[in-house]
Amino acid sequence: MPGEGKDFILQKSSSGMNEKLVNTPQSNSRKLQSPIFRNKVTKTEAVLFDMDGVLRDVSKSYRMAIKKTVGRLSGTDATNEEISKYKSLGINNDWELSYQILLYERSTFATYQEKVTIMPIVTAIFQKFYLGDSVNDKFTGYIENERFMADILLLQKLKSKYKLGIVSTAPRNEIDYALGKAKATDLFHPVIYAMEDLDEAMEIPKASAIENAMGHLKAKTACYLGDGLLDMKAAVAVGIVPIGILPAGINDPIWESKLIAAGALNVFKDVNEAINAFLLDIE
Repeated sequence: MPGEGKDFILQKSSSGMNEKLVNTPQSNSRKLQSPIFRNKVTKTEAVLFDMDGVLRDVSKSYRMAIKKTVGRLSGTDATNEEISKYKSLGINNDWELSYQILLYERSTFATYQEKVTIMPIVTAIFQKFYLGDSVNDKFTGYIENERFMADILLLQKLKSKYKLGIVSTAPRNEIDYALGKAKATDLFHPVIYAMEDLDEAMEIPKASAIENAMGHLKAKTACYLGDGLLDMKAAVAVGIVPIGILPAGINDPIWESKLIAAGALNVFKDVNEAINAFLLDIE
C-alpha cells in the first residue's frame, strides 16, 4: 500500500519561515502521534467526509462504468492508467472524465464543441452501466459492487465528539442509497451536500459546499477527509484542515505525494486509520 512506513515532519526554510510538511521514511503509526496533527485535531469542531474513495469503495463501480462507457462508444475499454491520468488533472466528475478519454485518448469525437450533443449520451450510457435497473429497491448495475469502508462503531465514537457531515460530487440519490445500505444515514444526516448542491461557477465547486456544511453545523473549524487533489485544494481554499485518504483500489505509488503537494496535512491509508487518529484524544 503506498504511503505505509512514512510520516510527515515540519521543515523550516533557512529563514525560519514558510513551514511545510515533508514526507519522511518514519513509522506509519507515528502519523497518529504527530504534534502538528494532534494540535489541529484538538481545535477541530467538525469532521467532513468526501464520499467516493473515502467512505465507499468505488473502484469496482464508478471505475468499471468509466471503462465500459468508453468501450461502448470507442470499441476499447478505458484503462486504469488513463483514468488515473485524468483524475490527476483534477477531473472528479466521472461523466466528464469518460468524455475526456473518448475525446483525447480515443479520438472518438472530432472536436470539443460536440460536447453539448455528445455528453448526454455519455452520461446515459455511464448511468446504465453504473445503476443498471431498479428491482425491488435494489439496482442491478456496478453500484452493487460497492462496499462501505468506514467502520460504523468508529463513526459512532467520532460523532460523540465531533460534528459530522458529507461533502461530495456524487449525486444525492446515490449517496443516500449507499448510506442506507450501510445503515449510516443518521450519522451524517442532515448535513449531506451532494453534486446538486455544488456551485459549478466557482473555480473549486466543493469549496462553497464545505462552507455551507460548516454553517449548517455551526462549526468555525473543521477537517475535510478526501482522496482527490481538488478535495485538498477545496479545504485549503476555505481555510480548514485537508486530510488525505489513499483511494481504495487505486495503485498509484505517487498519489500520496500528490495529495501532500495539493495541501494535505497528513495522508492515511484508509478512512478508518484516519478516524482512529481523531479518536486518540477520546481514548
